[in-house]
Amino acid sequence: MISHEYTSFERETTTQQLSEFPPTADGSEHPWLLLSKREQEVLALVSRGLTYAAVARSLRISVHTVDTYLRRIRRKTSISSMAELAIVAYTGSSKS
Repeated sequence: MISHEYTSFERETTTQQLSEFPPTADGSEHPWLLLSKREQEVLALVSRGLTYAAVARSLRISVHTVDTYLRRIRRKTSISSMAELAIVAYTGSSKS
């Protein structure tokens, strides 16, 4: 089972890593704000460790749609690393 609790060290480290992201094209401060609500939902679930299939079941969409959302997210944020996207989801979810 994956724990969803974060220590203060993890929170501080994540915030520090996020501060190293370059500014976005539209001047917003956080890549999370570039995403649609549905893209945010998909990213949040994948970042928690759910498989594409589990995300698809949870949101009642196909696995291919999950993949499409993640490709759009990567394009919008210019982030290809799933670890960096997880940081965006973790730190950005409080900004919506």
